[in-house]
Amino acid sequence: MPTYLHCAPPLALAAVLGRRPLPLAGAGLFGAARFWLECAWIGLPLLAFAALGAALRRRFDRIGPVDRRVPVRACAD
Repeated sequence: MPTYLHCAPPLALAAVLGRRPLPLAGAGLFGAARFWLECAWIGLPLLAFAALGAALRRRFDRIGPVDRRVPVRACAD
């Protein structure tokens, strides 16, 4: 039995594990394809939350806060 599984041939690895491991679905992606996939994975939820926040702010900014005051000049007597 091999000590290091990453150096073992596939048949020896199958004997140790009891089955042959399947390759990962996205393991073949490298370079620009992997980069853009990661950008979409991270960026699309952030973009969706930013759009939701902007829409909520635009919607509720029309109501206006209660304490929106206009500064008044001090009168010099």
